[in-house]
Amino acid sequence: MKKKLCRNLAALLLLAFTISISVGAVSATNFEDVNTSNWYYDSVEYVVSAGLFSGTSATTFSPDTAMSRGMFVTVIGRLAEVPDSYGRTQSTPFGDVTQADYFFPYAVWANDNGIVTGVGANKFNPNGEISREQMATILFRYAEKFGYDLTYSTDAYHTFSDAGNTSSYAATAMQWATTHNIMKGSDGKLVPQDTASRAQVAQIFLNFSQLNPSEPTESEEPNEPEKPSEIPDWENYNPVYDIPTGKSDVDADGGYFDYDLANEIMAQVNTLREEHGVKALLYNPKIQEWAGIRAQEQIEREGHTRPDGTVYSTVGKGLSFENIIVWWGCTESELSDVSTSAEQAVNDWYTSPKGHKEAMLSSSSSLGAIACYVKNDSVYIVHLFSNNTLYFIDYLT
Repeated sequence: MKKKLCRNLAALLLLAFTISISVGAVSATNFEDVNTSNWYYDSVEYVVSAGLFSGTSATTFSPDTAMSRGMFVTVIGRLAEVPDSYGRTQSTPFGDVTQADYFFPYAVWANDNGIVTGVGANKFNPNGEISREQMATILFRYAEKFGYDLTYSTDAYHTFSDAGNTSSYAATAMQWATTHNIMKGSDGKLVPQDTASRAQVAQIFLNFSQLNPSEPTESEEPNEPEKPSEIPDWENYNPVYDIPTGKSDVDADGGYFDYDLANEIMAQVNTLREEHGVKALLYNPKIQEWAGIRAQEQIEREGHTRPDGTVYSTVGKGLSFENIIVWWGCTESELSDVSTSAEQAVNDWYTSPKGHKEAMLSSSSSLGAIACYVKNDSVYIVHLFSNNTLYFIDYLT
């Protein structure tokens, strides 16, 4: 069976940073280590006056120090005007985050909204370091969440000599960031996997502020959604769905969905997750419908960008990752061996050098569905993930 493993834009974000927030300031002039002659003076002035950053002390900003994951998620949360009371009535989704941490409400909010995910089993890793490509990916997800311009081209991106060093999961985000001058590089290089200093992050947020909308719209305020009174609380919401089997009817384009193959792939993915100590993904028919749309779209535009130029996750709501495989030259005999074909798909994702394995084994993902669209001798397989609840998908999307 000839196969092609597509790049996975939405691989896990293994993020990192190291400084904590301590003292607030209203101007860059408060800091002894920030001078008007510094290239980053205007950006520090912006992030401090906007209330996004605080100093590392009353008189220092520490512009050359790498940021922590906890700090970065705090900046994102402050940009979205997340209240510091957010999530206080719920338990933390991360074993290394407590309510005493300054970043607690922002970490919970970012996790709830699929903007930043955990690292490993129920860990947030607040003290690691963040790379430029990881930062671009988080900003791209934030922009998607709040209705910013997501259009991009590859023109600016390919002017950088090291663009090829970008991880596959971050390629679209980096192309978007360079299109809108959010990331401008240095000396003709993007250095996508280098860590980012506090000064560099400040500059990137200043650049991002030029992209509309500058603030979340009223309908996009980051409040926790109200649940309809006639619907049971999500913690007690446990529906049973009819999962389709067999094959669908052949559509007008001559293609059909192979449900048995999709179900077997999902079963093998869940077995793999349980072997690694991660909970099995729950099925949701809406997510399978969205995966079916994405599988058919691969014929027109292969990869994680949709035919209309938007990112894959615009097909639905609350999606966190996408894995894709396209096989060509498949025989009827090969497709009839469902178990072997499913094993091949899972193994291809598992042995992929970037992203696919991490997406399958992500402890932050709780839901998932797979679609296998067959047309002629080609098979288009899409696995969508979500870190939301069944209640969220059924009633809040």
